[in-house]
Amino acid sequence: LFDTSPDAIALVDLDGRFLAANPVMAERFGLGKEELEGRYFHDVMPQELADTRMAKGREAIQKRDVIFFEDERSGRCLQNYYAPLSFANGKETFQVIARDITEKKQVEQELRSRSQAMESSMDGIAILNEEEKYVYLNEAHIQIYGYDDVNEMLGKSWRILYDEQELDRFEREIMPVLQQSGKWRGEAIGMKKDGSKFPQEVSLSALEDGGIICVVRDITERKQIEKSLRQSENYYRTIFATSGTAMFIINEDTTIALANSHFEELSGYPGQELEGKKSWTEFFHPEDVAWM
Repeated sequence: LFDTSPDAIALVDLDGRFLAANPVMAERFGLGKEELEGRYFHDVMPQELADTRMAKGREAIQKRDVIFFEDERSGRCLQNYYAPLSFANGKETFQVIARDITEKKQVEQELRSRSQAMESSMDGIAILNEEEKYVYLNEAHIQIYGYDDVNEMLGKSWRILYDEQELDRFEREIMPVLQQSGKWRGEAIGMKKDGSKFPQEVSLSALEDGGIICVVRDITERKQIEKSLRQSENYYRTIFATSGTAMFIINEDTTIALANSHFEELSGYPGQELEGKKSWTEFFHPEDVAWM
């Protein structure tokens, strides 16, 4: 076990001399196992570092307890355990176990970054378990639905956030797609804690364990803008169609894209013969066209 352990292990005396070392420990110093044994801390590491390590070893022996600490060197993160070890002849030594946790730290950092990104997201992000109950919600998610505390929703079913009509739509149209393809994205009508409804954009992704990741965005403002644009468009279309002035819209290639009834009357052509077929230049004197 000593020689085959993935951790670096050594037995060191109070003078800082390696009494025994496994291959991983020796490799840390660029030496073979036999080359490291018999050498001292200050032979294989800077004096200041050697002094610090020896202080940890003596502390472990003095306290009769394991000393634990982490450090970073050469871009690697090491988890160190210094444990006291006494022999029958009274010789006091300490055992060194150094575990490389660089990859673990990187994964933890990545998970923290993802968690921070989820928490700070303006979109509502939630995770549901295989029973379709909430096990995680970010702050935005509870705010979108008008809740004050995440605990009000944890452990609850997502179905509390939709009325009967929308739940029926989820069962008929959305969940079958999610089960078949593993994802669904579209619009729905959510229901806040106070019962009020609001339009939302929803993205669902199925997890391997049967859970679901849900991302929700309140699109009330976008829908209001779209409604205003439609109303504005209808308003100007009405003016265009009913105006007593001949009016037309031109394509980039000079053909008429759209003409109102008054222009059709003046030109003598119905709309289907004008739009996309006739150039506006055909209805003006060449000198006027050049001027325009």
